[in-house]
Amino acid sequence: MTVVNVFDAAREGDWDAFQKFYNGNINEVDPYSNFNLLQLAVTSTENSEGRLAIIRFLLENGVDLNFRDKNIVEMHSMFPFLDSEKAI
Repeated sequence: MTVVNVFDAAREGDWDAFQKFYNGNINEVDPYSNFNLLQLAVTSTENSEGRLAIIRFLLENGVDLNFRDKNIVEMHSMFPFLDSEKAI
């Protein structure tokens, strides 16, 4: 797949492309999927090493874990391990 924006980079786990396209908006939302960058990275199955680098970057820089898309899907309802109270 050709990576043409930060959303593609997050979805594909392409750390180099993510750095190239990232504009500083940690909570940017994909207008087509209504997912934020973290949701795109954690729901993908591509390039696990690159996805982990992107996820780590987003978490370390304060991505909103309570983000809700238009269908009101919270991150921690999709991935319970992200709930800090339940973290091991």
